[in-house]
Amino acid sequence: MQWSGVKGVVEIRSERDLSKRIGELDPATSPFGVLSRGGRHFIQVAAEGGGFVIEKREGGEDSHVHARRTGGRPSPKPPRPGFFKRLLGGGRGKRDADTFTLGEVEAVLLAWYEDRPDPDFLRWDSGPS
Repeated sequence: MQWSGVKGVVEIRSERDLSKRIGELDPATSPFGVLSRGGRHFIQVAAEGGGFVIEKREGGEDSHVHARRTGGRPSPKPPRPGFFKRLLGGGRGKRDADTFTLGEVEAVLLAWYEDRPDPDFLRWDSGPS
């Protein structure tokens, strides 16, 4: 797998490699990262609203989903595209149900990397956040 971020693209060969890259996420200096299995299979994270938002894709556009906190309110309407637009400025703020701590991001990405079930605090909604 590969990690893409502000510092470039690196090969991820272990859980330790991935944890190191996740630990480098910082809203001011390294606000996003993408872990890719190749092709259209990836999970991405970006700093937003005092936390991090998470999206993943397991194939085509219709398989693009965004992370929500379990117990959070469902989206009132289908989410609009624009992950990187908001990342680079000009987007709407996120609700608490859409943002995660760095520790939660690490738990989600490590589960995806190791092909384990998602953490209990997470659910996926259709479409990009």
